[in-house]
Amino acid sequence: MKKIIMILIVPLLLACVTSPDQKADSDKTAVKREITLLSRVTSLFSDGFVDTYRTFTYEKGTNLLIKEDLFSADDELLETVKYTYNKQQLVKKQTLDAGRKLVSFHEYGYYPSGLLHSEKVFNDAGKEQNSSVFDYDGDGNRTEWNVYDGFGSLLASSRYIYEDGNRKKVEMLDADRNLVQSIEFIYSGNNKTRENYYMDNNALEKYIVFDYEGDRLLRESTFDAQNALILKVEYEYDKTNDPSKIIYFDGDGKVTEIVERTYVTAVQ
Repeated sequence: MKKIIMILIVPLLLACVTSPDQKADSDKTAVKREITLLSRVTSLFSDGFVDTYRTFTYEKGTNLLIKEDLFSADDELLETVKYTYNKQQLVKKQTLDAGRKLVSFHEYGYYPSGLLHSEKVFNDAGKEQNSSVFDYDGDGNRTEWNVYDGFGSLLASSRYIYEDGNRKKVEMLDADRNLVQSIEFIYSGNNKTRENYYMDNNALEKYIVFDYEGDRLLRESTFDAQNALILKVEYEYDKTNDPSKIIYFDGDGKVTEIVERTYVTAVQ
């Protein structure tokens, strides 16, 4: 924007005006960086034929996702999700059907610290369906998640327990605050290596084992309490170390689904 400087302005104000040369120097020193953005996720059947695919659109020059479009294998639009932000904080998510008609929307609220405080879900008529409220400790770790129905009655809760900076346990509670299920997390360094799922009587229900190559997750294997394989997920990566293919197997080793992920780079 051009600035018109009147000759009668006092020198003190003149000192606050940026000269064209200073502006040019500032532009030269501005640091730009490349960012990798997920642009498409394709879901394929076990035989390799496309089931559906989802495309992602971002605000120019940022990593702020503003739209997702879900298509059939025949390129027919099935669903659109739109995102609205306020100062880079997500404040609203709208889901539209194939005819661009509103199906539902979510509204988000935040603490002054910037942490998510609440999420409210509404139907197409604007009637609240349910809501979530989140609590955190002094380090910004989520400690509780309470879910309410549209009338404000508690439906369920989750409590989060930490140890040495890592999430150690999650407890799921019913509306009467009775334990329904718990998940225990085990780590090796910063890598999560196992999740144990327990029923309300503390009996093991299932567990998931995570295998890595360095810090790169290669495989997730889910077993029942009798150590029988239930399902397996394997990850493949592209040259920039982003997950490019996810393959799902059943307990017999048969492929059930393939997910391919495509990325683009943008300058921020």
